[in-house]
Formats: sequence, structure tokens, C-alpha cells
Amino acid sequence: MMIAPNRYRTSFALLAFLCILTVNAVSATMPAAQFEVMSGTLVKNQPPRPPDAPPGANWWHYQVTLRETSGHAGITLTGWTKCYITRDDTGCENVRDNFPALYGTSRVPAGGTVTLVRPAWVWADKTGDTYKVEANYWGVDDNGHKVENGYTFKMTSD
Repeated sequence: MMIAPNRYRTSFALLAFLCILTVNAVSATMPAAQFEVMSGTLVKNQPPRPPDAPPGANWWHYQVTLRETSGHAGITLTGWTKCYITRDDTGCENVRDNFPALYGTSRVPAGGTVTLVRPAWVWADKTGDTYKVEANYWGVDDNGHKVENGYTFKMTSD
């Protein structure tokens, strides 16, 4: 067995190091994806009634659209949550990553859009109060940048 002279091993190590630096520099200079999350128009008390909405409560259906607008990089979605804010309380759902079930995919292509397979919904008792809904979505783009965005809306349940 022949062992390479030390200068070749040093050159190889230096070349490997330069390749790693180059890859990291290229990914650091690549533009980040631009992530938009938009909720659609609220549709009040139109069938089908959400399965968890109690009798006598109002419910609203709405669409959610996830969009990458730069065209530079796609996004792999990694999590989302939705919070409900009332005048007396705030509560958030557990973080979830069930994108394939909700959107048919866990990926938003560069310059592309995905929408819910079935509309989202919320419900509230008929108190006359105004409720705020906030949702946050996050992921990682093809260049390794973290992205996050969300939507907010209010509704009054009278």
C-alpha cells in the first residue's frame, strides 16, 4: 500500500475546505423565498356545518392560500398554528404539520400557490363579541432560509 505524500493530502484537504466555503457562500447569497399567507372571504353559517360547532353557534368558512412570490425558491412547509383571541382569553391550537392532508402537498413551488383542499372554519357562540383569529405558517426555502408568515381576521358573533 502506498501512502500519498503529505503535500497531496494537504492539497486535498484544502480543496475540500474551499468547496465547502464556496457552497456555503453561494447559498448565503441566494435570495430568500417571499412567503405570503392569505385568508379568503368569511362565509357565515353556510352549510356544511363544521362538525365541532355546537348547536346555536355561528360558524364561518374561509379559504387559505399559501404563495411564494419571488420565483427564486420553493418552500417546504414545516408547521402551522392558529390562535383565537377574545376580550377575556387567548388560546392557540397545537403546532401541526399536516400539510399533505390540508393542501395536498407540503411544498409551495417557486412562484407557485397552494390552497386548502377544503375550506377552513371557525365557530363562536352568539355573544355579540368580536373575535380575532391569528394563524402562523413557517417553513424552509430551497436555499435554506427560514420563512414565516400568517393571516389575521376578526369576526363578530351576533
